[in-house]
Amino acid sequence: METFIRLAALSRHLGLSELSIRRMVKAETFPKPYRVGVRAVAWKVEEIDAWVATRKVNTKTQAPLKGGVSDV
Repeated sequence: METFIRLAALSRHLGLSELSIRRMVKAETFPKPYRVGVRAVAWKVEEIDAWVATRKVNTKTQAPLKGGVSDV
């Protein structure tokens, strides 16, 4: 089963503003969201974890989502 995370929770987890995430999506430097409802989008946790793994991050403050965070 795929786990999704909504924008607000994703923003809090990554420490990035919602606007920054939207800009990175537009610039194609961040995974694209999936439509999960008529007016709702979310990201696959696995894709976000893979993106985080490709970035240089401080592992003490930025751990993978581990599929437990969902705001859908």
